[in-house]
Amino acid sequence: MCTFAEKQRLTREATPAESAIMRGRFAQSHVSERRLEAGSQDVKGNSPTETDRCGLDFSRIPVHAATPAPDRQAATGPWLAGQAQKPDGQSRDTFNFGTLRIFPIPAPMADARSSPAIPTADGAEQDVFDPPQKGGGGPAPAGPSPAGPTPADACAQPASMNKIVSGSFLGGLTMDSYYPDLSGRGFWAHAGAGGPFETSTQAGGNAQLFGVIPGPCDPSRFHLEQTASVARFRVGGAKQPLEGKTFDDIAQSGRDFTRAPARQDFLGGGVAPAGYIISMADPPSVNFGPSRPDVERDTDFVSSLVGPGGRQSVSWSQSVRVAGGVVTANTLA
Repeated sequence: MCTFAEKQRLTREATPAESAIMRGRFAQSHVSERRLEAGSQDVKGNSPTETDRCGLDFSRIPVHAATPAPDRQAATGPWLAGQAQKPDGQSRDTFNFGTLRIFPIPAPMADARSSPAIPTADGAEQDVFDPPQKGGGGPAPAGPSPAGPTPADACAQPASMNKIVSGSFLGGLTMDSYYPDLSGRGFWAHAGAGGPFETSTQAGGNAQLFGVIPGPCDPSRFHLEQTASVARFRVGGAKQPLEGKTFDDIAQSGRDFTRAPARQDFLGGGVAPAGYIISMADPPSVNFGPSRPDVERDTDFVSSLVGPGGRQSVSWSQSVRVAGGVVTANTLA
């Protein structure tokens, strides 16, 4: 390479002819002229072969003798003053950038998605809430707190439990929706509305029972219960075994009231209460005919929607009288 070729030329020994020429110049020149001549010799001494090899021609670059150090300090100020103390070859290639300042680059913050406080798309569900301020809770409300359960208790118990013993069922449901296996078999009449009914063989009534929970709550945490208390039950004047008994009416039915069709869930709104509705239906009735011309039965019911922290209940009752094969009283209240 060019750098190596020039170093080799500068360090080779002078021939006898060259030594004679240099001695002649030494006798005829001032010390400062010798320095200038030596500088010129270094720059212009390359052979044409070396110049052609590197592709560079320095023959037109003017060469000036070095300026004495005191003059340089006086004319150029502190930057070049410092350079004047160094050889010319080094000063041409040395730069002073002043005092360097190092600015630390902060490491990137941890990915926010790793925070256990903020949830990620593949994680389990979590309640997201605003954590309380350090050192205590937030400011007190301007007025009194509204009545009702706190947010922590809102999903622990139902908001209400209700009955329909007169009028249309909610949710567009009918008795056939709750008991599709009994549909069309004459066990009830006016299937889409509550109230007493009478067929050729049955006297009873339709009732829809429904509880309400807040919309955001999990309905699977709530279940239905119903008890029946038989105050009087006579057939042909004879007391029946259920008279005076209270029992689990749902368990005795043998049906699964934890899911459809016996349990029907739907969103409220419109004519229905706001929230999420969990419902059931019941068509209590007695059969009568030539073999059972006289029947008396009075029953009290308590229907409940139960959550992990409490329940809401509603009471209702039925009274039926059949005498001589004719229905003389049938009430649902």
